[in-house]
Amino acid sequence: MGSNATRLEVLDLLRGLAAVFVAWHHLFLYAPESDLADQVWPALGYVFYNYALYAVSVFFVLGGFISSLSRSPGTSETQPEGSHSKPTWRSLQRAILDRYLRLAIPYLVMLVWLLSVSWIANRTGHDLRLFETFSWPQVVSHLFFLQDLLGYENFSAGTWYLCIDMQWVLFFLLLTFASAYCIPNAITRQRFECVICVVLGLSSAWWFSRETSYEPTLLYFASQIVLGLLLGWSLQGKIQSRWLHLYALGIAGSLLINPRPQLLVSLAVAGLISICSPSSRIGQVSRWGANWKLSPFFRWLSDISYSMFLVHYLVHAVILHLLDPWASQGPVQALSAMGIAFGVALAVAEIFYRLVDKPTQAWLKGRRAKGLVAG
Repeated sequence: MGSNATRLEVLDLLRGLAAVFVAWHHLFLYAPESDLADQVWPALGYVFYNYALYAVSVFFVLGGFISSLSRSPGTSETQPEGSHSKPTWRSLQRAILDRYLRLAIPYLVMLVWLLSVSWIANRTGHDLRLFETFSWPQVVSHLFFLQDLLGYENFSAGTWYLCIDMQWVLFFLLLTFASAYCIPNAITRQRFECVICVVLGLSSAWWFSRETSYEPTLLYFASQIVLGLLLGWSLQGKIQSRWLHLYALGIAGSLLINPRPQLLVSLAVAGLISICSPSSRIGQVSRWGANWKLSPFFRWLSDISYSMFLVHYLVHAVILHLLDPWASQGPVQALSAMGIAFGVALAVAEIFYRLVDKPTQAWLKGRRAKGLVAG
């Protein structure tokens, strides 16, 4: 989708808004005076507490969509489409390392910061209540995004999503590597990958996402990620659109048996991305989308969305702890304190983005350009 600017505008808008909704969900979930703040606008608190968590579905759909843009491990950007050369295990290892570093470097910086602040706060008699358990095996599990699979508590809210994302990265890279290695024909290779992903996604929608025991695994969320993947492949012309339509109907059918808001949100997000694409068959929407430009504010929100996702929990905890004596005086003060905490989190996310996330992206881009890391 390289020249499809409108499509990227829509993705940026969704990414930024999803990060905001996740942050406010955690505010109403964990803020000490959130019950008091609810008295100002009960309906708003109810929505953020009970439904804003489903904004994570946006990240799942976008994650699958971004995966649709990638090539098989070891495939050169200049290699003609449809040509075939077997990738190597070394290229697969480089691709996995590249994806891991992209997620892990900002994430681990945040964890060091969070654990340090928690230790200092406990030493000085301040209980930030960031997490309930701590052990060194728990720390090691966080280094490799294994904490949920191994049954450890997450140190920060929302980071369970990164564990699922890393599982998807491993699955998708192994799938594309195996198909590129074993299947010379590009069309047959694409069909093979599509069938495997459709089977995984429908199994998730009809079975695995109905069993909470699968929540720590990719199996629980695969239906949403595969939806984004098929959408991307369809818009790029890599697969026929009927694959996407039949898959979406399969997900919708599973909702008749067991309605789940996260799947409804995923379908809505995929539909919005589709109709806002210049390649959409809905002419009026497509013409509007072709001329629509994202405002600088929302573009900024998109840029800092990963940083915001990482730092907001710690920043909220610190600010709300400092403001609690004032926030506890009344509903307006409580809601105002939450608003201040959110504003400070945005500012800290901007700093984190400039000092950690953006340099990480630039460093990885430079390494890929030098051929040290597979892109």
